[in-house]
Amino acid sequence: MSLTQGSNTPVSPHDTVTLDGVTIAPGVVETVVALAAEQTEGVAGVVCRSTFRRKSSAPAVEVALVDDELTCRVHVVALYGVELPALGRDIQQNVMQALDGQMGIRPHRVDVFIDGIQFEG
Repeated sequence: MSLTQGSNTPVSPHDTVTLDGVTIAPGVVETVVALAAEQTEGVAGVVCRSTFRRKSSAPAVEVALVDDELTCRVHVVALYGVELPALGRDIQQNVMQALDGQMGIRPHRVDVFIDGIQFEG
């Protein structure tokens, strides 16, 4: 998980982010996004995505704050048989509701990436 601020440079885990007068540790926003996505029906899990060229993993949740607008990116694995466009919309709605309800923050955008499908068995 990562949080960026301003020019999309990573914010230190010891830094805080202020949105609408509320000061929040970066990891808190990322945790709320991940949990809201995981609790969406049809999601097998929130996953780190592999970057084959670099042989490392990219974060499962990315949160950026640019010009006082919060943008979230979340990577998930869907359960087999779930309608994928509807799942993406449900995740977006759940993330927005969780951030608004728990922190009073309405993200500018929530981008959902379905990186795989999990089959039963």
